[in-house]
Amino acid sequence: MDDYNKRFEVMKNYLDDTNQDIADITGLKMTSIKNQTQPNKPFPKWLKYTIDVFERMIKKQEASNETET
Repeated sequence: MDDYNKRFEVMKNYLDDTNQDIADITGLKMTSIKNQTQPNKPFPKWLKYTIDVFERMIKKQEASNETET
């Protein structure tokens, strides 16, 4: 799945995070997060990595839960 904007929204919803939460963590302004993640702009490489790590962690957690049952 290459649509990072959709994946970003899924991650934020799962973590119950907002753009302001991400801005607070990264030291950026909320408007900067919003501008960087606009669908008409190239998606930021740093955030692509974050989303990929998040998705891998979820997959590992799901696999671990399956082996426990």
